[in-house]
Amino acid sequence: MPTFLAPAFLFGLLAVAVPVILHLLFRRRVPVLDFPLMHLIERAERSRQPRRRLNRVLLLLLRMAILTLLALALARPLFGGRATLTASGPVALRLVVDDSLSMGAKDEDARTRLEVASEEASLLLSGLPPGSRVSGVSTGGGQELPWSSPEEAVEWLAQREVGLTRALLGPVLSDARRDVLEAPLPDARVVLLSDLARHGFEEAASGADAGEPVPLELVQPPPVSGVNRSVSGLDAEPLPDGRLGVTLRVSAWGGEAGEVPWTLTVAGGDEPPRVVARSSLSPGAGASKQRRLPVAVEPGHGWSELVLEEDFLPADDRRHVTHHLRARPRLLVVDGDPQNLSFGAETFYLERALAPGVALGYEADFITVAELDEDSLAGRDAVLLCNLPELGQDRLRLLQDRVEQGLGLLVSLGDRVVQAAYNGGLASLLPATVSVLQEPPAPAVPRPYGRVDLSRAKVHRWHQLLPDDDAQVTLRLFDGQPLMVEGRVGQGRVALLGTTLDRDWNDLPISPQFLGLLDGWISRLVDATDVEVLDPAPVGTRLELGLGGDRWLVGPDDQRSKLPEDGAVVVEQLGRHRVMDADGRVSVSFAGITDPAESDLARLSSAELPGALGPGLAVVTPEGDESRGGRPTWPLLLASLVLVAALESYIARRAA
Repeated sequence: MPTFLAPAFLFGLLAVAVPVILHLLFRRRVPVLDFPLMHLIERAERSRQPRRRLNRVLLLLLRMAILTLLALALARPLFGGRATLTASGPVALRLVVDDSLSMGAKDEDARTRLEVASEEASLLLSGLPPGSRVSGVSTGGGQELPWSSPEEAVEWLAQREVGLTRALLGPVLSDARRDVLEAPLPDARVVLLSDLARHGFEEAASGADAGEPVPLELVQPPPVSGVNRSVSGLDAEPLPDGRLGVTLRVSAWGGEAGEVPWTLTVAGGDEPPRVVARSSLSPGAGASKQRRLPVAVEPGHGWSELVLEEDFLPADDRRHVTHHLRARPRLLVVDGDPQNLSFGAETFYLERALAPGVALGYEADFITVAELDEDSLAGRDAVLLCNLPELGQDRLRLLQDRVEQGLGLLVSLGDRVVQAAYNGGLASLLPATVSVLQEPPAPAVPRPYGRVDLSRAKVHRWHQLLPDDDAQVTLRLFDGQPLMVEGRVGQGRVALLGTTLDRDWNDLPISPQFLGLLDGWISRLVDATDVEVLDPAPVGTRLELGLGGDRWLVGPDDQRSKLPEDGAVVVEQLGRHRVMDADGRVSVSFAGITDPAESDLARLSSAELPGALGPGLAVVTPEGDESRGGRPTWPLLLASLVLVAALESYIARRAA
């Protein structure tokens, strides 16, 4: 027996009487003619009478059918469904609505699985016994429904929308069970609207092993047929040649995906977004395929976007990633202790670290103190002075002028350093005073430098540094002694390292972290406005940015919101996000993405469901039960209405 989502429209069936009344009122009456040759007219009239009668009857039936089909279509019938619970009296229902990303999969009628499940749940609510009460909660953390009437619950259910977060149904069902045990009616149950995707039950229910199990009614939409294709990965990182390396990955869920067309768009620096590649990938069933592309982009902060041809779950067919591509700094390294053998040179390890093709990608030239002049400094972003005994007055004045104009300077100490020279003429450039040489019996360990872990590095000798009042200690040993001090001279930044950049006084150059350490130092020297690029974060993730001050979070829609004082944000949108200061400079960027687990639509089987729910809930409507719900037939009714209307118009023209 059919059920109706909008039974009030069935009153429209009364309109079927209108064509009958009009047919009776406007029946055509044949006038009586009394003139010669009457028998000829009567014969012609008798021959046309059966056809006219048939046309009138057909038009009457077709017009009645039009009104009937229209009323039934508006009432939206479902066939093969059950709209009520088996209950002897009023019941209390706790609705648990799964509004996670996977519930956004669309069927052949372009309806999401949440819409289908909500329609079936509305039928269930409309058939509740008088006096029943309903409350509700969604997995996405939306507005809860307190204990209300079934009619109010239907309205609340109609407002639920598919979210972007991942559903963890175990804890939500545990809370629902506890709420039901305190329900205002003795007959209390939980109703779960979900596609039962397996990933939603990875976190088990808790605290549900005591007492009588609570009945659980399951409203489950039919599965969507087909293969879900998703962007399962998008990464971007700088390449040694100055380009951006973009790695994209496409996955198939539920079968062979065939050719999956994709489009890659990249923006960097001040350039507008541009499509850099279009192609396709063919991932196998339950597998992924990836491709890596080098892309030429302008230096600066930017983003990339990969878009697939849209399928029945469009939310996971698009992904962003942010990047920051620095302009390649041009360095000048001055060796204060040149040797005949390169292995013994002060800059031996720097030459290997800064060589072309190494991950740092810097342009560096190596000279001696005698070669340091105005021509060698032209076009440089930073200078590294390695174990220099001293500088002459002319070179010191030239170097100071360039630093004041914005040149970065890194000074590393060593056994050739003349302490009096560094605390004399060079003192105007250095951010600290060079004090006594430290040679402890056991080597010291540096503290981490940003994200660079130096716990395995050892420092055997170093000069004690006494920082100036306006200087900043950026690297310390674990006992707190300064190992690197930074300061400003005019527009330039100067760093003083209390040890060497070779292996004479430490083993930093042979540490796996040396490249990261050197990269961090040089980045600060050239005053690069580097943006900290975080890994893409699924929507709903809480990020501890650790930033203070007057900063703003700018979302994908360019809307600004004040960054909380604790520097923590929750990702709420898909796309790129930026943290800006009051001057509009970007300090942190990241992309909001869908949770990859939500792309896998594989659902629990009937045998797996009780174990996933735990002992606190007893399934009343198991998976595969076709007694609830039904197939909508109003699209077929509307199509029939169009055909009948066309036939009525055709017969009416012929009858005229």
